[in-house]
Amino acid sequence: MLTPSQRRSWARHGARTIEAEIDAAKQLRFEEEKALHDAMKAAAKEREANRRRYTRDDLEGATHIRDSFGWWRIQKLNAKTVTVDGMFGPDRVPFDKIRDHRTITEEPHAATDAAQKPEPAP
Repeated sequence: MLTPSQRRSWARHGARTIEAEIDAAKQLRFEEEKALHDAMKAAAKEREANRRRYTRDDLEGATHIRDSFGWWRIQKLNAKTVTVDGMFGPDRVPFDKIRDHRTITEEPHAATDAAQKPEPAP
């Protein structure tokens, strides 16, 4: 039979073993998450490197551009930036931040408004 001090000693020894296993599992999990994070970061860097870069000539006839915040209507093309209708007034977007562009010939609501207008009586 074990004495109380022997029981505490064995309990401490067992706790150290369990804590060491838990620490090893935490370290392994940390290394796996770090490897996944590094792989995702490398993939994002590669996508950014392969992304198309727009120039002023590409955007010459465009009416809207998309950046990381969404789509914006173009006000003016500058030498290195595009002035757009921002949320709080005009905003400038550098060419290297542009992700896409579109040319819209008519406003989206103009077609529906014209269709909903009643015809004048003769």
